[in-house]
Order: sequence, then C-alpha cells, then structure tokens
Amino acid sequence: MSESAMAGNERRAQAWLAAMRRRLPGTAALRLGSGLVLFAYATTHLLNHALGNISLGALQAGAEMKRAIWAGPIGLTALYGAIVLHVLLVVVKTLGRSSWRLPPWQIVQIVSGLAVPALLFPHILATRGAEELLGVEVGYRRLLTLVWPNGLLLQTLLISAVWVHGCVGIHAWLRLKPWYGRIAPILGWLAIALAVFSFTGFVSAARMVEAENDARRFVPLPALQWILRETSGLQLVSLLVGLALLLPPFARPFLRRLRAEFTVTYDGGRRVHGGYGQTLLDISRESGIAHASACGGRARCSTCRVQILSGLPKLSPPGGAETRLLDRIAAPPDVRLACQTRPMGDVTVRLLVGGSRIYDPATASDPYRWGVEREVAVMFADLRGFTRLTERRLAYDVVHLLNAYFERAAHVVAARGGQVDKFMGDGLMALFAIEEPIAAGSRHAVEAAVDLLDVISSLNAELEDELDEPLRVAIGLHCGPAILGRIGGGDAQAAFTALGDTVNTAARLEGVAKTANTAVCLSERLVTAAGLDAAAGKPLTAEIRGRQASVPVRLFADGAALKAALQPKTAAA
Repeated sequence: MSESAMAGNERRAQAWLAAMRRRLPGTAALRLGSGLVLFAYATTHLLNHALGNISLGALQAGAEMKRAIWAGPIGLTALYGAIVLHVLLVVVKTLGRSSWRLPPWQIVQIVSGLAVPALLFPHILATRGAEELLGVEVGYRRLLTLVWPNGLLLQTLLISAVWVHGCVGIHAWLRLKPWYGRIAPILGWLAIALAVFSFTGFVSAARMVEAENDARRFVPLPALQWILRETSGLQLVSLLVGLALLLPPFARPFLRRLRAEFTVTYDGGRRVHGGYGQTLLDISRESGIAHASACGGRARCSTCRVQILSGLPKLSPPGGAETRLLDRIAAPPDVRLACQTRPMGDVTVRLLVGGSRIYDPATASDPYRWGVEREVAVMFADLRGFTRLTERRLAYDVVHLLNAYFERAAHVVAARGGQVDKFMGDGLMALFAIEEPIAAGSRHAVEAAVDLLDVISSLNAELEDELDEPLRVAIGLHCGPAILGRIGGGDAQAAFTALGDTVNTAARLEGVAKTANTAVCLSERLVTAAGLDAAAGKPLTAEIRGRQASVPVRLFADGAALKAALQPKTAAA
C-alpha cells in the first residue's frame, strides 16, 4: 500500500472517530457517569465478598441485599447500560489515542480497564447467563464450588483489575478538588482494606463451602461446568481484542515519522512531526517535550494552554468543554487548550505554562501548585487607628497586644470553618467556603465577623485601663470565584492563598467600611449568598478603585446589627 493511501486511510479513521465524538456529546461526562455506576456496583460486590469472613449466612444475606439493589428493573438497566456505554466510550477514546506517552497513572487505568472485559466474561456467563439458560439461581454456594480452587487466580486478577481501574478513575476525577488532598490517604487505605477483605472473604467462604460439599458429597450442575469450560475461548478472544486496541497508538508514531504529515514548531525553534488526529498535547508527549497538564488532558484545567503564533486556521475548532474553560479564563482568540486542539497543518506554538521549567517535579503533582478555581468568601479585617496607638506604646507591648488579638481572631475564624490566609501588620485576610458550598461558607463568614467584633469588645473591656481609646476594627466581606494555590519558591515554604478580583474587592470593601466610619461592609452578592435579611444594613453603591463597575454593598454599624441580619434564616431553621 502506498504512503498516500495509508495517509488517506489514517485521515478517514480519524474523521470517523471525530464524528463519533460529535454524535456522543459530553463523552467525558458520560464516561464519568457510567464509570461511577460501575464503581458503585464493584464496591457493593467487594463488600459482599468481605462478608465471607463472617459466615456463609452473612455472605448470602449480603448477596440478597445486593440483588435487591441491582437485580430490579432500574438497577439492572443502569448496570448493563453503564457497562455497554462505558466500554463503547473507552474503545472510541483508546482508538483515538495517537501514542502511549502518557503519565503512568493513565497507562495503569487504560490497561486495567481493557483487561476487565476478558476477565469478566466467564463470571457473567457463569452467573447471569447460567440463570437465564438453566432457569436456576446460581448463588454463592454453586459459584464457589465451581471456582475453588482452580479459579482463584482468575478471581484475584478480576478483583484487582476492576478495583485498580475504578480507584484510579476516582482519583483522576477528584484530584483537582480542593478538599481531596486531605482525605486522599484515608480513601486510599479504605480502598486497600476493602480489596484485602474481599479476597480473604472469598477464600474463607470457598473453604467453608468445600467442607460442606465434602460432608454432603455435593456434585455441581454439569451444565454449569460446561458453561465455564466453554468461556475460555471467548476469554481468549476478548484478550486479543484488548491487545488489538493497544496496537494503533504504538504504530502511529512510526507511520507519522515516515509520512511527516505536518510540522509543529515550538517557540524557541524546536520542530517535531505530528499526524492527523493528534492533539497538541499528544504531540508534545510523544516528542518528549515537557508540557503541563494538571487534569490529565480532560479540559478541566488550563495548564496545557498554548498560544498559537502561526497556523491558527489549521486547527480543529474548539469544542464545548474547551470553549467554556477558555471563556472562564478570558483567553484571547489565539490561545487554545493543547489537550483539545488537533492541528491539520503546520503550526507554531508557545507553551504558556512550562511545568518542568517552573516547578520542582516533586511538587508538580499538587493541584494547588497550578491553581484551583473555586467560589470562596473572603474577609479582610483591619484595626483602625492602630498606627496612632503604637506611637504611644513600647514595641513589646504592641507585639503583645497584636498577638492577643490575632490569637483570638484566628480561633473564631477556624471555629466558623474558615482559614486565616495571612496576617498583614495589624490586619488579617481569611477564606471561607474552601471545603463547603458557597452559601454555607458565606454565612459562616458573616458569623465570624460577628464573633470578631465580640473579640474586640472583650479586649477593650480587659485593657480598659491601658488603652487611651478603645480598639476598633473595619471588616470587608465579599464572595465570588478566586484561584486557590500555593505561592512561593526556594527554601521558603509555599503559602496557600487566594488570588483574583474577588480578593481585591473584599480588600477594598474593608476600606469602604473605614471611610464610612462603620464596622462592617458586605457586598450584596455575599448578602444574597448568605441568606441575610434583605432589608438589613445601610445600602450603598461603592466605587471600587481598579474596577470599572461599582459594587452594591450593605453597611452595618456594629455586631448587633449584623447579628440581627442573620436572625431570619436562623429562626426559619
């Protein structure tokens, strides 16, 4: 076959895969949804196996509960629909891969996923298939009789492949969530424990069944034994199909080098060859070019983004997921996501986030080193007139006073589920809604502001004889999207902080409170999110330096007024 014919076949294959992607909108969401259904089923299955550590009765009781969930019309439709959909989407995605230069966790996920169908077919035929063909309920006793001990290796491989594939998929889905890093070790140990207890439960139950069979001289159904024997050929076919799916990504790099379909030039002069159907991220990985991709190429972050220096018309148009993400970051027209962009001719690009050149590889896997976008509530609080106060006191006394205030302020922020971002002179910045919905976080931020005003009142009562004038504080609160990340480098530990317009606006609102000679200034957006009394506070339209649009706010003279604004929702609760 000529090179031109091979190139034509390659283009037609990639066009078919592209058409499949268009006919299946939101394939990433469909893959995730079907995968979650299968993971839920696998979890209940392993929990059922683990009951074998207790007794055969417990194992059978668990099986009846599992059957009640998954054997009904809804459960059965969801389960087998998820299997068919997930396998179809995975096959389409695997065929569309241009190379196997991927992060190790993605390779483990793909290989374990392709191994599952071949290992699962005998199990499905020996259970659901046998029940339909023979008209009998197989149950755990018959199944354990058939697979023990010769089927132990197959069962171990099946449990391992399913569980590894599912756990890696869950990890890939959650790894960019801001709260996931704290619970990931716990989830990891739970996953390992469940797999171990599932295996030991299977072995314990099989031994108990074997002892009972010896005592009763039990003989399994011959037809069921025949079904298990005949599935070996189907299992071999499934393995061969899985291996065949792995071959195209291996072959394509060699074919592209022979054909040199188009050239990608990177800013700096390096030129590499690419092939039709490859994404720019695929091309970078295949060529050994360090290209950041915090989400693994799923259009969930923007770390793989590139600037197109030439050849913009020769790129595939942005899809829905890419368009939404580029709009969120207000990207100019010449910026694209490398994981979603497929060149159709020569292009020149500039990497906008160079992972290996910017970050220490040891910390590059931390999503907060790349930045995570999240809606947060931000508090700025500053002591008023503190500079004048320090002029008349010894430096040691000032340090003592500030530490007494900051210690109590940090406590009330933490008690309301917030986190102190930083202390700045006589002020502080705190974040809320990092690990909870924005409505709850905004309300907790307002409650923390009330508590902070109480702290000031307590300090004034304690230091009445030492202070020439009482301490006062100005507080600004705002909520909205911000980028959470760890900022810093060198020997200093990177500090967790928030960046963006929401943070800048909250800082300006604290200044509005000072100018208005009031205690607290809340943005209307936060008032709405927190569910405060719509008529509470003094309304004001504030002009914020650095923003074209003004910001509607509410002013509260003291803690009592702010606490009263919280009452309607509290009473309703």
